[in-house]
Amino acid sequence: MSKTIAFSLAATILWGFWGIGAKLATDRIGPWHSALIYSCISFLTILMIFLLSGSSLRNMLPRGVWITVVAGILGGFAVCAYQMALSTGSLSTSNHL
Repeated sequence: MSKTIAFSLAATILWGFWGIGAKLATDRIGPWHSALIYSCISFLTILMIFLLSGSSLRNMLPRGVWITVVAGILGGFAVCAYQMALSTGSLSTSNHL
């Protein structure tokens, strides 16, 4: 199995569990509290991996930074939309959770 497939499979599985966790958290503490908490924890996790990997912020192309900023803004709106979907009702055909 190639690294690309392995990482894609891991992302799919992890996002599946994340979605379940996000729904359970939203039901218990609300959409904005849960989004803020898991976004902060995600940031800290990514920062830790970034620092441990020895990566650097040097030599980034300005155009790449702006594209990344736009992607971050769009991702933030996507999280907000997802949180609203979670808080408005069931997202599955089964309510066993």
